[in-house]
Amino acid sequence: MVKLEDLTSIYKRANIMDIKMGVSTAGEKETDEKKEYRRRKDGATTSVSLGMRFCGIWAFEPEKREYLIKDKVWGKKLKKDDFYSWLDLFISNQGKNSIQKRVTMIEKYLEVLNRINNWLDSPQAQFRMYSSSLLFLYEGDSTEDPKCDVRMIDFSHVYPIRDGGRDEGYLKGLRNLIQFLEDLKGMYSMSMDS
Repeated sequence: MVKLEDLTSIYKRANIMDIKMGVSTAGEKETDEKKEYRRRKDGATTSVSLGMRFCGIWAFEPEKREYLIKDKVWGKKLKKDDFYSWLDLFISNQGKNSIQKRVTMIEKYLEVLNRINNWLDSPQAQFRMYSSSLLFLYEGDSTEDPKCDVRMIDFSHVYPIRDGGRDEGYLKGLRNLIQFLEDLKGMYSMSMDS
């Protein structure tokens, strides 16, 4: 069953971050030529090194009353060392969100991401996902409102696991993302204590 839903409808000014998960976007049923093309593309991005890459950010800038928009072309050029700072920029809304809002949002995101991790690392996980994303949302027009959500999206290249393994590419990205968010939470929490 396909479910279409406007995830932004509950937000006045939704901030959105799309992170493509996994070390490879090459689906199992693609031609060898297409797989090779995607492997080269993935190798030139953070997909291979981190197991994830930015596909886009829409971040509302309250003072300017406009969005900072970064697209997938930008995301493909981003280097591994820049990933953390862009994640921080998104969560902090360019430094505008209160520290408490940042910590609360990260805790909510981590709750969902840890459930996804536990499911993907269990015997119930019977699929590998290629070119699937995690979509992060929160209210960008309030520095205090911690309403936020994260969803798994884009399932056009999902294949049954036949070798008894796990989706290690997705798990690599997910675990790195969880660690980055844990690190950000720690950094923000320390600044609350100072």
